[in-house]
Amino acid sequence: MNISKYQQLAGMLLILTFSIGAFAATEQATSSGPSNALSGSYDIGGGGADFVDLAAAISKILTVGMDAPVQFNLKPGTYSTHVTITDITRHGQYDDWLTIQSEDPNDPAILEHDASSTSYNWLIRFDYTKFIKLENLVMQATGMADFSTVVSLENNSSYIEIINNEINGYTISNTAPDEDGYLLLNQTNSYLNNILIHNNTFNGGNGAVKFSGDLSGYISGVSITDNQFYDQEGTGNDFVVEIDKVRNVLVYKNLINNSTQNAGGMRLFRVDEGVISANRISMLGGGTGSVGLSLSNTNRGLDETVVVKNNFILAAHSPLYIQGNNTRNVSVFNNSVMADGPWVVPNTFPAALFVDESTENIIIQNNVLTNLQADDSAYAMIIKNSSTVTFSDNNVFHHESLNQFLVDGVEYANLTDYQMSTGMDTGSSDERIQFVNETAGDLHLAPAQYTNPTLFTSSISEVTYDIDGELRATPITLIGADDLNADVIFNNGFDLF
Repeated sequence: MNISKYQQLAGMLLILTFSIGAFAATEQATSSGPSNALSGSYDIGGGGADFVDLAAAISKILTVGMDAPVQFNLKPGTYSTHVTITDITRHGQYDDWLTIQSEDPNDPAILEHDASSTSYNWLIRFDYTKFIKLENLVMQATGMADFSTVVSLENNSSYIEIINNEINGYTISNTAPDEDGYLLLNQTNSYLNNILIHNNTFNGGNGAVKFSGDLSGYISGVSITDNQFYDQEGTGNDFVVEIDKVRNVLVYKNLINNSTQNAGGMRLFRVDEGVISANRISMLGGGTGSVGLSLSNTNRGLDETVVVKNNFILAAHSPLYIQGNNTRNVSVFNNSVMADGPWVVPNTFPAALFVDESTENIIIQNNVLTNLQADDSAYAMIIKNSSTVTFSDNNVFHHESLNQFLVDGVEYANLTDYQMSTGMDTGSSDERIQFVNETAGDLHLAPAQYTNPTLFTSSISEVTYDIDGELRATPITLIGADDLNADVIFNNGFDLF
């Protein structure tokens, strides 16, 4: 594990948050640009406002530039909006921020757009621009055509922050995966960097967020944190969140709650370096898209790592799926993973954890891996080629089918047979762990599990906190994503020794 890279990634959100404060929109005392350059706060909409709508404000700032940080404050109301923000001339500091926000966060402005073609498919488009923040807005695609994108990012747009918004779309009718149905996406071959998507609610659409770079120009620095995703339809098997050809990814503390039959949860494809932590993914609709978290072709470089830790992942078919050429250096630490619910594709081998044969250096430690599927082709864990797994131990497995493991093409009915044959998971256990509310995707430990000796194990240095952001007990912690405060453990009279 490259600790310095890991620590750098884990601190990405803090750095970006600091940058917000450092470049907060305040009027500068002196002017270095033309006398009509914008600086400070401007009202949009309503009587006596500086601009009648957002389009007028954007047209003005693109014409005269800005001399200091600028805030556009939209008054309560509904606005028909279709704007493109290109490069803004900054006469003051190169990193002065433009903030577009609701005047009253408790009564947010509603921006909406009815797209009729691919070339018209956005409410706000960023095109070769930088240092812009959208905050406390309701943004929504309306209409019935096959175009449901709300925010589009293009052509090297960088330092874009989308914070505290409600973003709404509708399902388009295409039967194949289609970008036009994503609520927030970058256009193909647009090389972005430093994009923060934080504390938004995404409703509807075929998918919610899609970033896709190019093999000759990866996107760099994407943080998707503290968002909530509801009811993405997944028509054509689109994923709720899809990240492709991106370096330095932080996906932290998001909620994905979806019961449709086609949508996949989260897909990382050709991602180099990332932390996937403290997310709650519930995909119980079944069908061909019922995947919780998929990692494919991840970490092309020999020293790049992806850490998957402290997640709740619940899906009908494949909660955690690791596959693809060049997928290497993936550590799976302290996750609570469960396969349950219907699926419609027979003989597709659902497993709580699936590791494909084309991977390399996969570490599996301190996880709860449960499969409640009773079908004979269901397993707690599938490892296509055991040589691809560097280490697997201190996990708790459970299955309700005929066989518990499928490793190197051999089925093992129980943990003992698997241990004796492979020499793996010698410190692991087989037990049905009870959670607070499995059908709702809440995999916090039921109170009866607080002092369950099966769950106690050695802590991992890379896993300092649990899914709730609480400091893990050391040197002994609990297996799975949910840990308990050390005082709770010991005050209940549990003797570790």
